Amino acid sequence: MRSRRRATCWTSPTSTCARTPLRGRLGMGILYLLPGQGAQYRGMGVELYRTSTQFATAVDEVLDTLSRLSTYFPAVKQRWLDGEDDPADPSVTQPLLLAVEYGLHRLLSSWGIEPTAVLGHSAGELAAAVIADVLSLDDACLMLEARAAHSLECPAGGMLAVGATPETLHAILPPDTEIAGVNAPRQTMVSGPTESLRRARSILDENCVTYVDLASTRPFHHSLMSDKQDMVRMNATSLSFVPSPIEFVSGYAGTTIAATQYCRPEYWANHMAAPVRYWDAIRSALSNTLFDCVIEIGPGTTLSTIARRAARSSPGTHRPPLVLTSMSGPGSDTLEHLRTLRARADHRSAAEGVSA
Repeated sequence: MRSRRRATCWTSPTSTCARTPLRGRLGMGILYLLPGQGAQYRGMGVELYRTSTQFATAVDEVLDTLSRLSTYFPAVKQRWLDGEDDPADPSVTQPLLLAVEYGLHRLLSSWGIEPTAVLGHSAGELAAAVIADVLSLDDACLMLEARAAHSLECPAGGMLAVGATPETLHAILPPDTEIAGVNAPRQTMVSGPTESLRRARSILDENCVTYVDLASTRPFHHSLMSDKQDMVRMNATSLSFVPSPIEFVSGYAGTTIAATQYCRPEYWANHMAAPVRYWDAIRSALSNTLFDCVIEIGPGTTLSTIARRAARSSPGTHRPPLVLTSMSGPGSDTLEHLRTLRARADHRSAAEGVSA
């Protein structure tokens, strides 16, 4: 039987554990989707940073914490504001993804919107852990430093998003090109070293298979990352993991997992080399829990588009959730987009007849 999750809020500004149901017009089950590497674009969130105090304060909190704890991310904020952030550089992209996604969460929280479940895609799972209070912001920044530093020690490479099944790709691609994730049927990510990807592109062209290069300079979710897992695990053993009161859907496991899994350093170390199982995860989440809203918290619309597809194909006859995005892409008015999101969530809540 599917459970029904209700949104929650802090019982006081200083509380970090006690929560009560969020009553009234936004008392809904809300699933947050947190994008990872590949969704980013140059200048993502800069306009919102300059127009929203709540968003800017939260972004500053993340980037200032990184500056205080690490020397590995030099001048990320200034490069971002100046439009000089390189979307393919993980030492720039990954801190900005965490900052922007955390900032969006804090902005929506100031409007009374809180998640009852989180699902992170790849590096987005780190933002999910902060939002769910599994990791403090300090510990998340330390984890981010370890992941980024060790991943850059791997050989140069990249990733492709391919319009084919894993079975098809296994049959035609070079052996050192690996399946990095399955986002949906016939939406597969592959990863590999630079030369391997060059050969893979030629083979895909010969077979008339569509693909898109993802903004990455390293082969994430590839066995080449396995050698770095032990070092990330050692870094993670010094961090404090806390069981979350909200549902934690794992893009790595492909389903909702318990604190006994996500509170282990091994879980986070294995992320680097393991494939992302987003399609399994979103279908599992929508099949097992009745959500009123699903919101993509971060750049792009890929995760929300797939969520709509998963909602249509998930078993059950309950009303499909309202699926929303927070940042549609370069050149969009993000603040206006968020106001529309808020109005649509409010309308759904009123239509559902949620009462105090």
